[in-house]
Formats: sequence, C-alpha cells, structure tokens
Amino acid sequence: MQKPVEDEKVESSPVIVPPPDKIKKSSLAEEGANQAAAAPALSSAAVKVKHLAAAEERKIKSLVALLLEIQMKNKRNRHQIGTERAIFYDSVLRIVQQLTFFYGIMLGGTTRHRNRDQIEKRE
Repeated sequence: MQKPVEDEKVESSPVIVPPPDKIKKSSLAEEGANQAAAAPALSSAAVKVKHLAAAEERKIKSLVALLLEIQMKNKRNRHQIGTERAIFYDSVLRIVQQLTFFYGIMLGGTTRHRNRDQIEKRE
C-alpha cells in the first residue's frame, strides 16, 4: 500500500486575466477548444480513478478475509491444544493412580479397596 502523500505547497505564478471587454473573440474560441480537449482527459482520469478505487476495495476485502481466516485457524488450534492437553493430563492421572495402587499392594499397605475392618485388624 502506498503511504499517504502529505500536502505539498506548490508555488504558482499569478495568472493575469484581462478585463472582459478586451478579450478577443479568438481567445474565446481557443478556450472552447481547450475545454473540448480537456473533456476526454478528465473523463479518462475519472475512469482510471474508479478502476483504482475498485482494485483497492478488492484488495482490502481480500486482506480482511485473510485476517479472519488466520484468526479462525488460531482459535481452532488453541481449542485443539486445550483438548490434547486435557487428554494428556487425564492419561497421566490414570497412570499415577495405577502406580499408587500397585505400589500400595507391593508394600502390603492399605489400598483404597480395602474396607475399614481389615485396616483395624492389622493395627
């Protein structure tokens, strides 16, 4: 994208306009010819500006669509990472519980499956 152009001061020479009574008819004809020649140039410039504005609008729309797509992808990735993390922690918790259970059995200690009467008999 182009950077905005700052207002530049352009020095111009003063235009001397003769009084209306001193204007020759030939200069009026020349002015009409100049206006006729300027009309196609102005029309061409207007078409070019309209084309450039449409191209700029299409570019902005495509950038907005790309931004939204990236944001949605990031959101899906965060959700997927959160889900995978929860699954991992559940797996770790199950492994720790199993190890605790087997470790208790190996040491002959109490496990959560024994009832209170069996614990009191050992003491």
